[in-house]
Amino acid sequence: MRMINMVARGEVMRKLLIFTIAILWVSGEAFAAKTKTILNYPTPYSGTRALGMGNAFAAVGRDPDGAFYNPATLYEMDFNIGLIEAQVEVNQNSIDLIQDVMDLTQNSTGQDSTDAAMNLVETNMGKLIHARVTDYSRLAWKSFVIGAFGGVNVDTRLHYPLSSSGIMEARAITMAGGVVGGSRAIEAVEGLRLGMSVKQIATFTLQHSFKLADVMDQPNPDDLMYQGQTLVFDIGGLYNITQGKLGGWNSQAGLSFMNIGGIQYTEEDTIPMTVNLGLSMRPETFLGETIFAVDIHDLFFAYPQDSSLWKRVHMGMEFGVLGRHLLFRAGLSQGFPTAGFALDLWIFKVGYAYSAEEMGAYAGQAKDSRHTIHLSAGW
Repeated sequence: MRMINMVARGEVMRKLLIFTIAILWVSGEAFAAKTKTILNYPTPYSGTRALGMGNAFAAVGRDPDGAFYNPATLYEMDFNIGLIEAQVEVNQNSIDLIQDVMDLTQNSTGQDSTDAAMNLVETNMGKLIHARVTDYSRLAWKSFVIGAFGGVNVDTRLHYPLSSSGIMEARAITMAGGVVGGSRAIEAVEGLRLGMSVKQIATFTLQHSFKLADVMDQPNPDDLMYQGQTLVFDIGGLYNITQGKLGGWNSQAGLSFMNIGGIQYTEEDTIPMTVNLGLSMRPETFLGETIFAVDIHDLFFAYPQDSSLWKRVHMGMEFGVLGRHLLFRAGLSQGFPTAGFALDLWIFKVGYAYSAEEMGAYAGQAKDSRHTIHLSAGW
């Protein structure tokens, strides 16, 4: 009996300590939430093909997704109507949290449920919860694409009460709009293509570091929301390297200036114009055409979050079998491995990509593993 009483008193003291720390934190202005720890690079759209290839896509081409990487790569595309081009992306922390919640609801009752819930919160302190849903429906033919895109990207992170980042960071970015892009060969310079794309984007963003006082006061979401309209341009070049310069492989070098003018998504934050450089090689192997690619994104460090070069390096490869109806991909993005596949069933297509995003200020600081599924219906 004495042992039970001691355990009970210890549990009461633990909860009282947590409550006391929270009260002290709320009453002290010294702990105002100012520090951001979500330091990834937001983008209007990222495709599963590029993600599986380590996001090295500035010189790959022949894909409508090129409008978001390098518009000069919009060439030799088959006639394509993508009625549905939907992607769902979640990180591994989200999957683990869902599983923990399911286990909690199934296996815990009464006091056990309360203790398990508190343990669940403590276990997830500091972990990023990420989800993203996008669609990029489009009409593409030869060297031209017109499409509509939209998506919601949500990142949240719980912090310990005394953290300068607040009890919870939240960032939800919704971007929707239209895109038109095309590519053209320049007759005066053999092997050179130039491309351009235009995007009209409506942005809705909630970004805030919540203190416990904010949660208790229940602030009006409209006071935390940013809304904006942006028209941005992208221009790019793609050059076919002379046969024999790289071992006889079909090689291309790409250079793109993306999001010229910037995409403002809060009063203070903007997706800046970036200059991206890429190289692709297409050797003929026993598997057929295989693509190797390497990119350096944001050559001039326009993103203000950090100055890490390795965070901007991307490498990848892709090979196909069965007439490229089955594709396999692998790569290295920001120092983290990526992989993916796609199955083309003519009208219906399905793809998957495993990737990782660096959420910290330098490569290797805060890896966030992600899973993306792509479902497509069209011709």
